Amino acid sequence: MSMTPKPCKDSGAEHHDHKEATMQEQCSTQEVWKPIPGWEGLYDVSDHGRVRSLDRVIVNGGITRMLRGRLLSTNTKQSGYATAALHKNGNRRSVSVHKLVLTSFAGERPNRSVCRHLNGDKADNRLVNLMWGTPAENERDSAIHGVKAVGTKNGQAVLTWSDVLLARVITASGLASAIEIAAVFGVSQTAILDAVSGKTWPIQNAPLGYLRLSRLIEEIL
Repeated sequence: MSMTPKPCKDSGAEHHDHKEATMQEQCSTQEVWKPIPGWEGLYDVSDHGRVRSLDRVIVNGGITRMLRGRLLSTNTKQSGYATAALHKNGNRRSVSVHKLVLTSFAGERPNRSVCRHLNGDKADNRLVNLMWGTPAENERDSAIHGVKAVGTKNGQAVLTWSDVLLARVITASGLASAIEIAAVFGVSQTAILDAVSGKTWPIQNAPLGYLRLSRLIEEIL
C-alpha cells in the first residue's frame, strides 16, 4: 500500500505565512482616527499622535474648488511640545498635539488637570503615552524621567553647587538651622531643605569637583 507523501512547505509558503503574520501584527496596531472637538469636518487626530485635514469645498471670489485633505506637519516649541496649525473661517490657531489627542479620545480636560507624558518624552504624543493628571503627578513624572529642570539647569535657580555644598555641610554639622541658612542665601526655607535633601539639586547631577569635596567632608564629619 503506497502512501502519498505530505508535501513540504516551500520557501514561497513560508514567505506567505510571514507576510500574513506581519499583516496581522499591523492590524493589531492599526491607527485610529477621530474628529477633533470643535473642528469636526475639518480635522482629525489619530491615536498615534498624527493630525490630518479633511477634504473640503472652498468658495473664494465666486470660484468653488475642492481642497484635498493631507497629513499636517507639526512644529516643536521651545518647551519641547509639538503643535499643529488649524484653520477655520480665515483664522489660524496653533494647538498642542497632545491636547488634541487627549481631548478627542479621553474627553475634555478635567478642572485643574494637565497632560502627562507617561514616558517623559514630550515628543511622544501617542494615546498610550498620554493621560490627564494633576500638576503634582506631572511634576513627579518629570522628576522620575529626569526631564525636570533641576540645579543650575533651572533658569530661575538662585543657588549654586558651592552654595548647596555649604548648606549641606552646615546642616550636617548642626551649626545653623534651615531658616538661618535660607536667610543668608536670600531664599526660602523650603528651597534650602529641597536642595540639601537632593530634591532640586540631585547628587547625580553634581560636577565632579563637588562630588569629591562632598565625600571628603562626609569623612571629616
